[in-house]
Amino acid sequence: GVWGLAEKFGYPVKSALVKAAVLGLAEIKAMEPRTDSPELYERLEVGDPTRTSALLVSARDQAGQVIAELVVGKTKSYASSILPAEIYVRRPSEARAWLAAGRLEARNDPLSWIERTLPGVEGERVREVTITQAAGPVLRLIRSEAGKPDFTVDQLPAGKKIMTEVLVNDVGNAVARLSVEDVRRAEGLDFTLGGTARFVTFDGLTVTVRVIKLDGKNWLSLEAAAGAAAEVDDKTRAAVVGQAEAINAVAGGWAFQVAQYQAKPLWTRLEDLLAKEGEPASGK
Repeated sequence: GVWGLAEKFGYPVKSALVKAAVLGLAEIKAMEPRTDSPELYERLEVGDPTRTSALLVSARDQAGQVIAELVVGKTKSYASSILPAEIYVRRPSEARAWLAAGRLEARNDPLSWIERTLPGVEGERVREVTITQAAGPVLRLIRSEAGKPDFTVDQLPAGKKIMTEVLVNDVGNAVARLSVEDVRRAEGLDFTLGGTARFVTFDGLTVTVRVIKLDGKNWLSLEAAAGAAAEVDDKTRAAVVGQAEAINAVAGGWAFQVAQYQAKPLWTRLEDLLAKEGEPASGK
């Protein structure tokens, strides 16, 4: 019962978009005939979809038989709250193009069908962050109270100062809102070659992020768990369990490519946060 994106290993898509596409294809109405000359198709963008900018929208049954199919071309006018869009279309089996009315959304970018924002953890809920990499010491950040703006570095080396609290807080807020640039199966990726960032909230949620570089791109996996937290009532505990299940339902078995600026905090080492010798810390 779950629609998947064939180009991305069957990754789930937004069911509302599939419903809208199917209904749009079923309900679009021919208004006025246009050219039947292939030499003029380019003007309306209703030529061969394999060689032009035209899009082929096709609905098939479980046996692979075509139920409905339409070449979708240029939009003459966009839909409003009260009026449908006007679009040039053509049936693939016919020469005649038509001006049609409807609300057909033809999306040719595979990633436009998926939810591009991963479920995350709001920064103000995070109690501690631990980053472990293949080389170098473990970095641990802690926050004394929920809602406080700043994290501190646990076991800061004697005589060392933080360059700026902004860098520290960027690490603590790293999984608040991650945007997907690509998706693939996690199988086959060796995350032991990268780093692991573990985020623990005051109410007992743990999110483990594993990150690796692949062909210069940052790929990560997410795994959530609900643990015991002091002074948490049953309602909050149930909400945390539900959030962990929701994260795992979306991320389980998948790897996500994210932008460099979003991955950078997950690669942070202790030395990245320290002021250089002889340089004053900049504070905020």
